Amino acid sequence: MRRLSCVLLVLAACALTFTNVTLGGTPLSGTATFSTTDTTSFTLDANLTGSTTTFVVTGFSVAGSSGAVTFGGSVAISGDASTSISFGSVLWKDGDCYPSSGAITVQKGAISESIAFSATTPTTGQVVVTVGKKSVPVSLPAYGSCG
Repeated sequence: MRRLSCVLLVLAACALTFTNVTLGGTPLSGTATFSTTDTTSFTLDANLTGSTTTFVVTGFSVAGSSGAVTFGGSVAISGDASTSISFGSVLWKDGDCYPSSGAITVQKGAISESIAFSATTPTTGQVVVTVGKKSVPVSLPAYGSCG
């Protein structure tokens, strides 16, 4: 006799519409959708406009696990100057001052800057910053009490 197993996934989503909500004195309008399929990882998609600036968030994910959170996805900002910020599997463990893996990339016009985190970053504050084709190690400033 064969047994079949079924897994039930919970699908939940919340869509918000903003109409002239004021944030820091600037009216903000647009939409944001938050969704989850397992209640431990969430995805945000949004398109918000305030004054002359538009924020587009595409597939920004936050995934929680025991003692850690992982960020991924992108945010595009357009207006006077266009900028995009991409989070590539940035893993941040509870109690650490800095992430322990992944990268954050900022693209502003033709200039791209990437900050790469390693397993030693939380204890040393060392990251690798890449601008164009040049990569250099950088020490992040210490802050607060971590741990």
